[in-house]
Amino acid sequence: MEGLSATKKAETINTQQQSTMAAKNEELSVVTYNCRGLTASLHDIEQLCAMYHIIFLQETWLAKQTLDKLTDISDNHFACGTAEVDYTKGITSGRPYGGTAILWNKKLNANIFMNQDQSIIGLEVCLDSSSLNFINVYMPYCCDSNYDEYINYFSKISTLCDETDSPNVFIVGFFNACPNDNFGKLLSQFCLEHELKITDKSFFQLILSPMLVILMEHAAGWTM
Repeated sequence: MEGLSATKKAETINTQQQSTMAAKNEELSVVTYNCRGLTASLHDIEQLCAMYHIIFLQETWLAKQTLDKLTDISDNHFACGTAEVDYTKGITSGRPYGGTAILWNKKLNANIFMNQDQSIIGLEVCLDSSSLNFINVYMPYCCDSNYDEYINYFSKISTLCDETDSPNVFIVGFFNACPNDNFGKLLSQFCLEHELKITDKSFFQLILSPMLVILMEHAAGWTM
């Protein structure tokens, strides 16, 4: 996205699944995992599905034509993902790259939302009187040539946040930033401007974490 005005209303995919989880009585467990290839990490992801309600994946390395592999991972989870590579556009060199995905327990009443970017995908979890909105991102690699692109991603994320109807927004994923480098400073500034709280300030490049990387204070009261 080149600017906020270029983003269309996020496409929504409704699972039409009614929630059987009582928001007041049952905890919601989530995890984010940079799997660096779905095939190589399949066993680990299957284990995560046995432990968590929602699993956010980055770097699945799938093509658009192989995204259906996500639905074979767990019988208890719905799945949806994005892919950078499209085999219909001609010959590609090397393995697929990038890609994000979300797997969520079928007990949840949840909707996928996304924009045109293949490194961002969102999930809205509907509650009785409110909702939780998760945005799963894979940020550009931290090098000087990607600096402007990195900044543009914050515009994309900001737009998705603005389009949600709930104040309960969580941003999770792989941020390719350390606290003291230029990219970490950009991330910290973005959080400050949008009243977001960073839950792990020691290292932003989380490979596997049972907590959310960034969360809005409004979501306090839910155990993650």
